[in-house]
Amino acid sequence: MSHYQTQKRLRLKVEQAIESKAITAGEGLTITHHYAMGSRAASRYTSASSMVLIADISRRVRLAK
Repeated sequence: MSHYQTQKRLRLKVEQAIESKAITAGEGLTITHHYAMGSRAASRYTSASSMVLIADISRRVRLAK
């Protein structure tokens, strides 16, 4: 799967989670921005508390119906 397809799938899941009120629009922006940065930049420039927040948002996106 290409990077574009992965980003598109993430955006669709985030939109679905926002519509079902699992996350807010700001949280959706946070998670899409984090994954758009790429894994190296995300691991290098993201604090531990932000990583916990991102993991929580990711969990709620995955569980959104």
